[in-house]
Amino acid sequence: MAHHWEQARTKGLQRHNFVEANFASLGLLMDRTDVRMTIDALKANTDLDSMAISRLSKSSTTGCKLFDDCAVKMDFKNFLENIDKRLNDLDHLDFNCQDVNDFKRLMSRTTSAMKHHGQKYFDKKAAKLTFLGSSIELPLGCLDDEWSFRLAARVKSAAVNAGLVRRLPWEVFLLEKDKIKGVRETCPVPKELLKDIDNCREACLGFLGTGSMSISDMKRVCNHHSKALVSLDRTFILDIQFVNDEAETLIAAGVREEVLEALPCQDEDVKVQAALIKLESIKALRRTLACGPKLESEVTGIIGMAHAISQGLCPTRNLGENLSAFYLACLKRMENFCIHTTVATTAKGKEVRLQRGHLGLQAHFKEMKEAYRVNGLAGKTLNDVSMFRTFKWMLGREEQVETDSWITSILRQHVGPQPTKELTNGDPTEAKEGNTALACVLLGQTTSSSSSSSTAPPPSLKSSLSGKAGSTKATKEAVMITTRENMMKFFAAKPKS
Repeated sequence: MAHHWEQARTKGLQRHNFVEANFASLGLLMDRTDVRMTIDALKANTDLDSMAISRLSKSSTTGCKLFDDCAVKMDFKNFLENIDKRLNDLDHLDFNCQDVNDFKRLMSRTTSAMKHHGQKYFDKKAAKLTFLGSSIELPLGCLDDEWSFRLAARVKSAAVNAGLVRRLPWEVFLLEKDKIKGVRETCPVPKELLKDIDNCREACLGFLGTGSMSISDMKRVCNHHSKALVSLDRTFILDIQFVNDEAETLIAAGVREEVLEALPCQDEDVKVQAALIKLESIKALRRTLACGPKLESEVTGIIGMAHAISQGLCPTRNLGENLSAFYLACLKRMENFCIHTTVATTAKGKEVRLQRGHLGLQAHFKEMKEAYRVNGLAGKTLNDVSMFRTFKWMLGREEQVETDSWITSILRQHVGPQPTKELTNGDPTEAKEGNTALACVLLGQTTSSSSSSSTAPPPSLKSSLSGKAGSTKATKEAVMITTRENMMKFFAAKPKS
């Protein structure tokens, strides 16, 4: 049967097809349940049962030949698990030099035995290692590299986190805010293990210089001098791989996390201006600038959104529909800038209650809708509807249409139906019936961009537009300029000079 399988395999026959055709005969030589379970796992590309593979490979010559590659893979998996277990023990013992040397001797004997039993085809494979808290893929040349580079990754991570070796620029950026997660913060790694590591890092820092550099420039320098650096410390390939594949992503993720922390949560009382100051400081950080223009533009965009809210404008008015997950997360935080205040009468007297975010906006909308149902917009000012303009994106489509109509009506109440004077190249005292072209244009904007300003409401515009007959040219120009400024406070927060 073993010879039959060897011939079938050389002709390209798949193992599961051979097993299905000879299942009854194979059942005489090995456990049928183990065979079925192993074949199903191979077809589904799921984890194999190590005990089943061990029984099959030891059952007979046919079993050994039929599942030899599975046995080799299981041995390799157990080998890696053994490495991780022993490295955990070394970490617990602070990488004592004697224990490290014992580990090296044991691993060398293990890899020699594995090569003798068929592990040679694992040479020159890409291995996944954990370095500085991140998973990286590293091309390894032999089985001994599996344990030696994993040992180096553990030692370097612990030494960098504890500050026992010179930190490379990207490591400084990563550790500015917090320690590396999943790595001991204080591990007294012996100096004997760090001599070559620190010497190589000193050389790398010399190549990088003392000036400000982007992560892209750091990659270029390290890759250019990689041969020289690896000649000083063979495991420096870990650092090169880390800066090439992980550093910029991790640093940018940290900056984005800081941006989110600068914006208010549900129960935080953070003012818009305070958030803007924090966001500006994050934008100026060296690690933000080191990640390049993409991250800087993202932070600038978030600053622009917060600035729009501070000016009473909707932050999404100039943004497209397909926002990134980061922008959506920031926008969700910005909902908490919306605060609705109510005064409730309790047994202890009057109590001021605050509602934030979507709940606050909906509460204010319901109050306005009830007031509109009873008395229309009588006595309402732009300040009463300013919240609907600033936080317009939080409203539903029908609610946006309704609040836009309220804003339009209130603006018309301010402007009034009186005839006004149009400034022309001729006599400015000539009157035209109806509103000025300026008022018409401003009112027309409410259908597309109206919501309320979070700044103080503009004063009544009616008196500014009425003007007495026979006023001088200078007086009428002043009236129109005042009108324009007050209207612009609602639409752009800051009037043009």
